[in-house]
Amino acid sequence: MKTLAIILGIKLILVTSIYGQCTANYSYIANGETLSFTNLSSFSNAHFYWNFGDGSGSNDHSPIHIFPDDGEYLVTLYGIDTISNCVDVIENWINVSKPDTLACNIYFVGGIVGTSGQTTDLSTNCTGFNLGCHVFANAQNICNGFSVNGWTNSLFLHGMRATTNDSIYGYRIWKAYYRTLPHFYSSSNNYQNCSANFEISIDYQTNGALVTVTAMNKSGNSTFTISGFGIPINLSGLTASYLYPYITYSNVHPWNITHTKSDPANGCSSITCSQTILVRNPYYTWPANCFISQQPQTQFAILGSTAQFIIDAPDNVNKQWQQDAGLGFMNLTNAGPYSGVNSDTLSISNVQLTMNNFNYRCILSDSSGNGCHNTSNTAILYVSTTGMNEVLQIDLKSFPNPVTGFLNISGPIEIKKASVIVYDLLGKEILSTQLGNEEGLNVSTLNNGMYFIEMKQDNYIGRATFIKN
Repeated sequence: MKTLAIILGIKLILVTSIYGQCTANYSYIANGETLSFTNLSSFSNAHFYWNFGDGSGSNDHSPIHIFPDDGEYLVTLYGIDTISNCVDVIENWINVSKPDTLACNIYFVGGIVGTSGQTTDLSTNCTGFNLGCHVFANAQNICNGFSVNGWTNSLFLHGMRATTNDSIYGYRIWKAYYRTLPHFYSSSNNYQNCSANFEISIDYQTNGALVTVTAMNKSGNSTFTISGFGIPINLSGLTASYLYPYITYSNVHPWNITHTKSDPANGCSSITCSQTILVRNPYYTWPANCFISQQPQTQFAILGSTAQFIIDAPDNVNKQWQQDAGLGFMNLTNAGPYSGVNSDTLSISNVQLTMNNFNYRCILSDSSGNGCHNTSNTAILYVSTTGMNEVLQIDLKSFPNPVTGFLNISGPIEIKKASVIVYDLLGKEILSTQLGNEEGLNVSTLNNGMYFIEMKQDNYIGRATFIKN
């Protein structure tokens, strides 16, 4: 949990580097995950490129950049005099702390050892979240052992995410932690011969993110390989662009780009550099709430009567009632005895004995298209074998509720010596007995849980529920 002082704290840091006749230099002010960079470099005929270490870059002179989440990022400013070809670079590790109110703190340390990632998960207070590796690593709970074979001369990104996935909200990414991982990387020769490093800029448009990549080294031939869409896509030229689609279920999504530089005149053949870009979805919103505040309850109905199953859920979600008659759940339509199949209340008129033990549930989905999904509990329909003309229903009460030992039963008539059947939530008969001279039932031997009770005496029938603790 970050304190307000940490979240709102503003810091000014100055970093400098001097090589020859041109100087790369910048400062920055950090306010949470938003950093304002000031370019203090000294160049004639200057061309600048910022690599923020989070899979994005900029050619702006003094950019303002919002980092995707907490992390440790290697922010690099490259400069080149386009006439004299004087170059300089300055890089600095920057710790970014994004404001949040979650107790879960994701954190890992480590880097590349040989050709394998050797990171250690040091996250704390993340009970209830699924922690997983993110950005070109194995989908496992510990971020170790992912291979980087073949990724020579590359600078790429690694991260972890805290997620949840349930039927109420669907898949949600709560927070992440990222770290720039340099691998066989040198910042000093990127605009020189035999360098395959490249600049990245991202233009967020309504129909996708237009990613433009530009070779730093202008000599020789360049091929950019776009991965993640099945067969790799090759784009030739010193500059290439590709329109990346927005991933609807995620606020940021990683993609991999590899640049291959062939420059035989300078003794270079198939030099490669791979970078992970991180594309935001500016239109991402969390799925709407499909919470069911009242679940449908098992119903006991008399032959020929009307039974109703009721849920309480938001009005802005689609509802579809289903029935399982023994062959699996199937959608119901407003036909025959069924009505309200797309509402909070399902009504079944003129119930028949053939419907006894049928199961019912309601499927919810978000009508706005955000992907929310929920499935209600299953409720059972029990149909009495006695006709309505011969049976009078009475209001049966049971107490105390919850109960640990003796359950008292009362109604508008004297119910001593009545027959009593107790069912569990699945409709299985648990207990069948005859009441004695006392109007009550000993339930101390039952397992904890909810039960249904049905009492019959003469031409009267009554039903109630109770919870055994």
